[in-house]
Amino acid sequence: MKDEKMKSKITLAISFLAILIAYQAIAYQAIGAPGDEEDGRIENHSKWVAQCLKDFQTLKPGMTRNEIKGKFPMDGGLQGVSPVRFVHPSCPYFKIDVEFEFKRNPHDQNRAIVGKDDRSTKFSRPYIEAPHMD
Repeated sequence: MKDEKMKSKITLAISFLAILIAYQAIAYQAIGAPGDEEDGRIENHSKWVAQCLKDFQTLKPGMTRNEIKGKFPMDGGLQGVSPVRFVHPSCPYFKIDVEFEFKRNPHDQNRAIVGKDDRSTKFSRPYIEAPHMD
């Protein structure tokens, strides 16, 4: 009787250990095992992020709204005349806010007029945020 209890405890312990090892193997595949730097995946991701930041750095004050729209799509959701949220074309989570000089219509309660030739004046730092949806 004692031998059977001992065998079942050992079997249970071995089963638990096997499940733990399998779980750890799956987790390492999902999040990246130590040493992934050696196979280049993390290095490639880092280079891609660096390139995205360099792309944002190409934006300069004085660029028109149309020039910026040609490089970076606008984020979804409600937006005003200024500032405007733009996203990186390869990742909608990477964003930048751009302020523009714009005209106003004195005959219509001084409302803002959005123009494709509005000039950019100020840029936020690039940031990460979930995309807005329309």
